Amino acid sequence: MMIYITARKRGDTLQELGLIKGLGYDGNLLVLGKLTPKLNSKVVDNSKKIVGTVTRVFGPVDSPYISIKVPKNQKPTLDIVGKVVYLRENSK
Repeated sequence: MMIYITARKRGDTLQELGLIKGLGYDGNLLVLGKLTPKLNSKVVDNSKKIVGTVTRVFGPVDSPYISIKVPKNQKPTLDIVGKVVYLRENSK
């Protein structure tokens, strides 16, 4: 089941990407995906705050693992594990 949310402020559409499973050794977030995103796609949380960008997609096609690079001004902590993240798609 895919979930789409429309963000009224920017005209963006959010599509559920998957669940954060952990932190990589390089500081990137590891997401078990429900779909295959494009590289450099923006990823946000449920409050539409930017979590990072897609840097790598690997693993099985039907449930890929996705590496998300976190912005330099943010430091991910283990409390983010288990949260759902979304792709932000600009509808313009």
